[in-house]
Amino acid sequence: MSFKLIYGRGGSGKTKEIYEEIKRRRAEVPDRTMLLLVPDQYTFRAEQKVLKELGKENVFHVTVYSFSTMIRKILQSAGGATHELISDLGKSMLMTKALAEVEEKLVLFRHVARKPGFVELAKNLADEMKRSRMEPEKLREAIDASGDPELKQKFDDILLFFETYENEVHKGHVDSMDEMTFAGERMHKAEFLKNAEVYIDEFNDFSLIQLSFIEHLMRNAHRVVMTLTMDKDGEMGDVFRITKDTEDKLFQIAERAQVSIEKPLILTDEVPLRFRENEELAHLEREYFMYPNKIYHKEPQHVSIYKAQNTYDEVEKVALDIR
Repeated sequence: MSFKLIYGRGGSGKTKEIYEEIKRRRAEVPDRTMLLLVPDQYTFRAEQKVLKELGKENVFHVTVYSFSTMIRKILQSAGGATHELISDLGKSMLMTKALAEVEEKLVLFRHVARKPGFVELAKNLADEMKRSRMEPEKLREAIDASGDPELKQKFDDILLFFETYENEVHKGHVDSMDEMTFAGERMHKAEFLKNAEVYIDEFNDFSLIQLSFIEHLMRNAHRVVMTLTMDKDGEMGDVFRITKDTEDKLFQIAERAQVSIEKPLILTDEVPLRFRENEELAHLEREYFMYPNKIYHKEPQHVSIYKAQNTYDEVEKVALDIR
């Protein structure tokens, strides 16, 4: 079991390299299953690229997943796919019920507890707490240790409606975060992963619960390869700080999973692949975050600035230009 990283700035050809790597591995180990994990919004485009880049002969040997579809596949394979997944609307309804139940016990949020806007904020906060694997008891200990009475009161309210909401959710449903945790715990029983290589592309960072899921992938898949948008030469300073933090976390989970670390591939072309046909965009990509930056002395032909009145005006302008 091993883990490999592919580094490069935006547009440097990381995705192209992923498909080249899959093609090479298909030739070297044709009996191995190739899985491509991308964000939900990229699955259709990734399936198109599989056909275009790998050809018809490989299209049935490479499967594109998002986190949600891979979770469902794991649970179908390992057992446990019989639960009812709660929808976003369902979560809003349960949060409304939870807030109504604890309304009289709230202090800071009592007068806004029934407002639709607050219900949505509370639901999103609960989701974020679960994505970050935040444990209520540890949070209470940290707040008590802070010695701040106002902060303590605020989090007393938050934890009150959060725990009530969690109890409501788990009466007959699970949400997507619970499902991911459950799938990670049962991943060792998923036969389709035993001889698989997992390629992870198009992500900038991961929540703690996603990192935990990736750790389980490292433990159970034959090989994990991931792209990171990052300037390894370090010339762009803190622009890639979030990605650097993600890299550190990935090495930590790889160490815990006790997998070998392959030599990384670093794409260092001066002009990224995506911008080779457009000198102006190549200059903008290279210099935007640099200080001091270099001036582009030619007259721009392909870059313009438009001041939109609102988002609708902005979209309409872009659509007209594309047409």
